[in-house]
Amino acid sequence: MNRECDKIRDLIADSVTGTLSPDQARQLDEHLSGCSDCRNYADALRYEDVLLTQLVAGIDADMRNRQQRLLETLDRCQSEQHETIAKWTIIMKSRITKLAAAAAIILIAAVSLFFFGKLLAPSYAIAQTIEALKDIRFLHVIMHDDSGKIVDERWIEVGPDGFQQRYRQDSNLMGESVLIVDDRKTCFVYDRIENTVAIYDPNEKQYQWISNLREFFQDMAGDSTLTIEENVDYHGQKAHHVRWLKLNQNCYIDTQTKLPMAVGPYEVDYGQPPAETFEFTIPDHVKVYDTIAGQWPESHQDEEIADQKFDEARKLLAKGEYAQAANLFESVIQLQPGLNWAWFWLGQAQYKSGQYDKAIDAFTKVIDMLASIKMVPHYCYLARGLAYRAKGMEEKAKADFAIALPIMLVSLSYIDGAMMFDYADNPLYQYLPDDQRPTKEQSFARMTERLVEVTGQNFIYNPGMTLKETGRLIREWHNWWQQNIRQYQSGLVPLASSTAVTWAEARAEALEIIATRSEWPDSPQAVARAFWEVRAAQNYKEMEILWPGSGSWNWAEICKSDSPVKYVFGEPRKDNTEVPYASQEYFDKNGSYNLTMRLSSIETPKGRRYYVVSGN
Repeated sequence: MNRECDKIRDLIADSVTGTLSPDQARQLDEHLSGCSDCRNYADALRYEDVLLTQLVAGIDADMRNRQQRLLETLDRCQSEQHETIAKWTIIMKSRITKLAAAAAIILIAAVSLFFFGKLLAPSYAIAQTIEALKDIRFLHVIMHDDSGKIVDERWIEVGPDGFQQRYRQDSNLMGESVLIVDDRKTCFVYDRIENTVAIYDPNEKQYQWISNLREFFQDMAGDSTLTIEENVDYHGQKAHHVRWLKLNQNCYIDTQTKLPMAVGPYEVDYGQPPAETFEFTIPDHVKVYDTIAGQWPESHQDEEIADQKFDEARKLLAKGEYAQAANLFESVIQLQPGLNWAWFWLGQAQYKSGQYDKAIDAFTKVIDMLASIKMVPHYCYLARGLAYRAKGMEEKAKADFAIALPIMLVSLSYIDGAMMFDYADNPLYQYLPDDQRPTKEQSFARMTERLVEVTGQNFIYNPGMTLKETGRLIREWHNWWQQNIRQYQSGLVPLASSTAVTWAEARAEALEIIATRSEWPDSPQAVARAFWEVRAAQNYKEMEILWPGSGSWNWAEICKSDSPVKYVFGEPRKDNTEVPYASQEYFDKNGSYNLTMRLSSIETPKGRRYYVVSGN
């Protein structure tokens, strides 16, 4: 990101609030057409803004029924998630299969969102699309690159039951060039680069885009969709712009036919295919492997070895044996360089080992790979941002966080949105039985922990919270983002120096000091008062101790516009976790407190000691 991008991100924020002039709008459009980083940022910000607006409106309008709907949703959400993913299953054993399925696999892996309380305004009636699809017999699915060239084209025959029948795919993705033809008798895979044709039994190896299109859209119906805007222009045609929340994908529905015109990065039409679409003639001078007769491609053994090493590397990473895990992931990548999760977990192993430059390179590889199929791995932007921060490169870190944070914040309301972050955190996630995977509550709590690590705020979820308290917690995070968004546009508040510690390290150091000091403020009220006294005295080192974790911030920059203010403090509340306060002037005028300091505490040999975790 350069200086021009810094300015553009101000315009993006203004575009969300509708305050751009026509000239600024044209400048923004011109820049976004050529800058993928700013496009990703704009998409994330606009998406978060739409969801937040409807979320707040829905909460205000429908609070009475919220608790019952929440309980009903929680009862069924766990099973729904896995049923949806099952419909996108692709049989994947060989390198070629993984390539051909890449786009659909990434859709499976995209952020899955499902709102707790079903409070969104009614979206476009997907039932009309489901009905329209009943008469569809063929799909023509195309993805273009940024230059307009077709890089993935598929023809799909749909049976009367809605399931895929014959299939053809011609892909040029991620350095590969493959033609696949499945006539339901034989599946041919022609690798143009290797100049080989592999013949498979279609009952043993099947390539798919969506197994059952009608069921897929039924899954997307109701509360799993959000209408962003109706009657928009899409390539010269009127369309409804709909967000499929479970897959975090933009889709466009033809207003006349009610059929999807685009699903994620793919454009869709429904014409009759050319007569020879599902026929395949083996080219001359190619090496043929008939796997039905036991003849396997030369790469088959390498693929099996890579799969074994990949599984072992994941186990080592989960055990914390980072150096060994990194070595194995590197071996896997030598055999299967297009395996994005091998690159991602290699980066995680390197990050945990303190090899931040290598980790950044690995995470960048994942981001670039998925960008080639127009996917945005928000979990990877989070991971790379943390690696940049560990190196003291706060401006780059915040540029990455600016893409990840809106999705992370939205996932507090649409809990399944945390799924891919959970998957990225745990390399053994896919092996866990359903009853050992994170519950909705655990995913929610873990997401708040990630947000705390990134932002330094401490709006933490506690298992004992009521629904009202949880709703307030979500609002606190969204309010914080609205107030601090510009920090993440251009890194306005960098770390104090390139050798600055991370938030977690600064927090640990401060808590150690709090636990061992001979003297400490003796009440929550005294801690809150002490913080504002040392801030007025510009004693930034003491502020870093009173507010553990804030040692990773540049307090001098944050406080440079402070003016002298005298504060008064009320009695602690909520089990000593909040101290209300106000300026003396405000209190004298209104007789009440309009601000809150939030605190936590630790048990020490000298008794319980309180410290600041957030304030306004």
